[in-house]
Amino acid sequence: MQANVSYAAETLRRSNMAPTSDGPDLSGTSAMNCSICTGCGNRIKEQYLLRVHPNMVWHVTCLKCQECGESLDEDCTCFVRDGKPFCKEDYARLYGTKCSKCGILARRTDLVMRIKSNVYHTDCFRCAVCDRTLVAGDEYIIKNVEEGPLCKAHYQSSTNNVAGGQNKEKRDHKTTRIRTVLTEKQLHTLRACYAANPRPDALMKEQMVEMTGLAPKVIRVWFQNKRCKDKKRNILLKQMHDNEMDGDGRHGKIVS
Repeated sequence: MQANVSYAAETLRRSNMAPTSDGPDLSGTSAMNCSICTGCGNRIKEQYLLRVHPNMVWHVTCLKCQECGESLDEDCTCFVRDGKPFCKEDYARLYGTKCSKCGILARRTDLVMRIKSNVYHTDCFRCAVCDRTLVAGDEYIIKNVEEGPLCKAHYQSSTNNVAGGQNKEKRDHKTTRIRTVLTEKQLHTLRACYAANPRPDALMKEQMVEMTGLAPKVIRVWFQNKRCKDKKRNILLKQMHDNEMDGDGRHGKIVS
């Protein structure tokens, strides 16, 4: 799972340490504990070592990109994943976020659209039928990530074309929700207002319309969905807590 994968990105630092001998180090054990090369597993007897993480050190000649074999030094930015070092370019290519449409890496400087777990370059977020670029405020649906989004007009057109004699498909289309593209700024404003008051009054809603430029209906639906998600999460957390308490009781643990 992604949550179990640890990685770090730091500028490499060259550390100076005295040469070690085969005998015990009478000056302390910390130097000995840190003198095992992560790459080859042998002790580091040379005067210099490369430190990428507080607990990870390499021989100067052992620290290389796992993918391209390029030597990494104190002038590079090193990424570590599952204990393996990567140069910046290969780490981004292998593990960076890619556009769901074109498959090209979405860099930090790129403007993107985030739709749940999918990311699109702003220029790639287009209607699959008319190829019109969808911008903040446009309504759209995504039935299939591979096919891409549909603008409101072509989604409605497609539902009308299959309406006659296809009742099942018509029911399926009715349950598909049309979504609205929200920018990061709009989301930030909505979340800040929600934190202040999850049930805003009419005046606050009018202010949010002015601040975000969104339709009142979009704001109302967003708050309804947010409250529903929070309620479900709180119920789940309570159930997990109750299960833990029940488990402790079965094992005879006294809970005050």
